Amino acid sequence: MKLYEHLSATDAGVLALEKPPLGRHVIQIVYLFEGPAPSLDEVRAALDSGLAQFERFRQCIAEPPLKLGRPAWVPDHDFKLGRHVFHTSVASPGTDAELRALSDELNEQPLDLGRPPWQVWLVDGFADDRFAIIQRIHHSLADGVSTQAFASALFGGTETRTTAPSQGGNEQPPTPAGLLLSSLADDLRTWRAGARSAARLLRTPVATATALTSSVGPVMRAFGVVETAPATPFNQAIGTRRRTLWLRVPIADLRATSSTFETTMNNVVLAAVAGGLNRYFTRCGIAAAPVLRTLVPVSVRRSSDRSALGNQLSAIYPRLPIGDMSPAARIAEITGETSRLMRTERPAVLRAMELTAFMPRPLAAAVHRRLHAGHRLHNLAVSNIPGSRHALNFGGRPLLEILPSSLTMPRHGLNIAMVSYLGTMFIGVCVDPDLVPDADLLTADLAASFGQLTEYAAPEVTGSEATAS
Repeated sequence: MKLYEHLSATDAGVLALEKPPLGRHVIQIVYLFEGPAPSLDEVRAALDSGLAQFERFRQCIAEPPLKLGRPAWVPDHDFKLGRHVFHTSVASPGTDAELRALSDELNEQPLDLGRPPWQVWLVDGFADDRFAIIQRIHHSLADGVSTQAFASALFGGTETRTTAPSQGGNEQPPTPAGLLLSSLADDLRTWRAGARSAARLLRTPVATATALTSSVGPVMRAFGVVETAPATPFNQAIGTRRRTLWLRVPIADLRATSSTFETTMNNVVLAAVAGGLNRYFTRCGIAAAPVLRTLVPVSVRRSSDRSALGNQLSAIYPRLPIGDMSPAARIAEITGETSRLMRTERPAVLRAMELTAFMPRPLAAAVHRRLHAGHRLHNLAVSNIPGSRHALNFGGRPLLEILPSSLTMPRHGLNIAMVSYLGTMFIGVCVDPDLVPDADLLTADLAASFGQLTEYAAPEVTGSEATAS
């Protein structure tokens, strides 16, 4: 009997969030390079070489009969690289505006979940000597950290690869009976691991009781039993259109500000987001609640697992103070909130997600939808992906920028994603333009908020100002 690798409880939960045509859980990142564009054959050869380290990119998702068990990763018996790698050109005159328009167009398109759920687009046609590679990966395949590990494998070398792309093997697709037996074996392994964990927990009853108690709060909020996130204009039913604007913030400024306030750069970013929303709501005359809830994904992967695919995430849901206050007061409030939640809520949410492995799939899907996409639990998501610490290139052509486009979820018309790379934090402000029609104003307000924090905390810093596009 052939046993397949099944999606983890978290990966299966992410897959359950898919709600066509609205909620498409695709991580889309634009990599902007300097130099003449490579040929499509060069890109395919580079990918073919990189896929040797990530066999999952040649696998697709297969459901067991009657959904009895979690889906499995099975080889795509008819894998062809050409179905995943494409070429296009930006419209004339080939500026950043045209690149944004192309990125938005792709962001509105779902991935085919009947194939390995990823795409790579080579983009040329820029007015200057640049080209882009756009990476689209379904969130059930990888989280933000592992997308960057994949990018490092593709863009870490200095020589252009010239080997011809290979095609898939001739392995036959799994039979329904084979998938069912593999699912039963997977369930048995899961329950055995759960029994061992339960035995360990019973040896420390006080700590176990404390842990279970701390798990109650987030789950009760997720299902609307206790305090829920307030209503905002962007927490309504979303449509199918997407728009992303990018903001660039010098990491030196973030580091200086975090040092002045003795906090983390992530807390500085959350304070800047809160201040930017305050400016935006004031500008637009929106009477918003003084505190919003934000989803902040937290990686739980060890450094040795950086290149492992799949999702290794927990989350916290800190309050964002968006009322009128000084930058110091805003950062102090956020620092206290996140410090407390990292001790209590982060492990609690992780336990709740792990427990879904022992639930019937409909119930597990409901828990994941509430924790990740529930508008009762949070108003927006703010995620931070650590990029490569080393300069990357494609065939000797240097990588200049990494521009993310974050996920959008039902009733969440605003999400913010960040990737750090070579001294700059690249921030993607992704919206449903029908709910946030003036995203350019919001992005400008976020840039002004970052600038205010830097000026307030470290006026001697001479780094470049935050810029938006």
